[in-house]
Amino acid sequence: MDFRANRKIFTNFTHEEEQRVNILYAEHIDKSYKTPQGILEILKDQCLALEEGEMAAVMGPSGSGKTTLFQILSGIDIPDRGNVWFEGENLMEMTQEQRADFRRKHMGMVFQDFQLLESLNVRENILLPLVLDGVEAKEQDMRCEKIMDTAFGWAEAADSNCKGVDWRTKACSGR
Repeated sequence: MDFRANRKIFTNFTHEEEQRVNILYAEHIDKSYKTPQGILEILKDQCLALEEGEMAAVMGPSGSGKTTLFQILSGIDIPDRGNVWFEGENLMEMTQEQRADFRRKHMGMVFQDFQLLESLNVRENILLPLVLDGVEAKEQDMRCEKIMDTAFGWAEAADSNCKGVDWRTKACSGR
């Protein structure tokens, strides 16, 4: 797997400086799975540091650990070894419920399989995290309209179903 960013990923900062300077900091991530053939190492001593506003690409062939890395960086999965800090908070010290809440409030992800509820339309899929957070209906409507109209220019799609790839991509982005 290959990490590419517009700056050097590995720095000479101390551990504490890395947490303060970077919005996302992953340190010495290892992940393996038990298989009938033995232990399969997916990630070995992977480190990543990204500052706010910085963009990075994670590239590699199928099966190289890209999805596993993103699942760990988002707190969906936990590593065998290592830690992940997002905005100075160590995700590995949180409970599963705290990580889910943190992810819903602070991270946006578009998965290959979209992870949308097909029984809901675009608007309802975008509103779902706000409903789960207990945001008042008026505030939900305001945020949803802003996302759909201002950010994406597609408020007319609110009642569309999430069947086409284009609408699913937009609904995930809006969520």
